[in-house]
Amino acid sequence: MSGWEVLAAIRRDESLANTLVIAITAYAMDNDREQALAAGFDGYISKPFDLFTFVAEVERIALQCMSH
Repeated sequence: MSGWEVLAAIRRDESLANTLVIAITAYAMDNDREQALAAGFDGYISKPFDLFTFVAEVERIALQCMSH
């Protein structure tokens, strides 16, 4: 199952629909981030990444959720 399929399954399941999902991908073309976010991912990290990048993205999403 691809990440796109996992995201679709999560969003279809009422009990999981509000789960935050970050795309972690080797695809790093110019518009891949925008496409992932438009598709419903809450965040996007391209590989290779380090722990600081991961933590920063989680913090960004958490702060965004807290402001809503």
